[in-house]
Amino acid sequence: MSNMRISVLAFVIALAATSPADYRIRELGRAGVILDHFRINARGETVGSTYNHRTFPQASVQLNGEERLLYDSGRPSRANDINDLGIAVGGWDGPNDELPAGYWTGTVFTQIAEGLALRVNDLNQITGFGFDNPIFFWSDGELINVPMLQNSETLQWTNYDQVALSNSGMLLGNATSFNYTHRTGWYWTEATGTVRLPNLWPSDLLDNGRILNEDGRWFEGTQVVEVTPLTYATAATENGKVLGRDANHVWSIYENGIVTNISDLLAPEFSDWRVDWGIDINERGQILGQAISPDGRDVRVLMEPVPEPGTVFAVGFGLVALMNRRRVRLDG
Repeated sequence: MSNMRISVLAFVIALAATSPADYRIRELGRAGVILDHFRINARGETVGSTYNHRTFPQASVQLNGEERLLYDSGRPSRANDINDLGIAVGGWDGPNDELPAGYWTGTVFTQIAEGLALRVNDLNQITGFGFDNPIFFWSDGELINVPMLQNSETLQWTNYDQVALSNSGMLLGNATSFNYTHRTGWYWTEATGTVRLPNLWPSDLLDNGRILNEDGRWFEGTQVVEVTPLTYATAATENGKVLGRDANHVWSIYENGIVTNISDLLAPEFSDWRVDWGIDINERGQILGQAISPDGRDVRVLMEPVPEPGTVFAVGFGLVALMNRRRVRLDG
């Protein structure tokens, strides 16, 4: 490889490593329509409920500013999660008090249980709350009951929440005691059953089993494996990004030992916006959150890095390819 091409590649790599992308803000929803979305997948699709089309919530997906209703049959519906293949899970209110729980492929709904589907992974395994199975795990057409935490005379566990479902089939959640004096984390796999995580309040989970706690610490089981500078963490990615608040209560991204305030990443034209909440983040660095607009509105937003890191590399390799073509022509 020529010195010129080596120099170009070195410049591109240095640019990607030292120049964080500016973030632009895209408001979700539009005049008269509110999108209450709270999950984002690797493709940038957000999922949740839409309000104001009707007088009740409707399950919906948004991609590139285009909203798509998943269920519009005159009944309330809810979508709670979406995987990287675009499969969304949730449920709707049937006309006879039934609650079909399942998943949407496009706008086609497939029921798997009675209740509400809450989490889905990229293997299309689904968890949720059911009537016959208080917590269920569905895989390849089989519905498995997930045992609840063991109660004692002093601790009666209730108010269960399902936080994340990894691609390794690990389900992570939280629960509180009946009188709300105690709270605890828990996880479940087919191999281990339901395991309590004392003194933890998990917020996210990686495929390798590492658990992100609300206080910004990483755990393997109940053992601390890393302490981040974040004091409150809401979500993490497989490629090392953690979303949360720093010691000054400012919403930030923690990556490679560095905490960066999201407000410092906003492109100049969005400098008057204030990030109010960081809800979820995907592998591309897109952040689903809540922000205060310059005119004082509190709105759900998608914050997107521009240009994305992949774009920088694509431009660099395109330059190298162009140089190769030019050299071939000159040699010819």
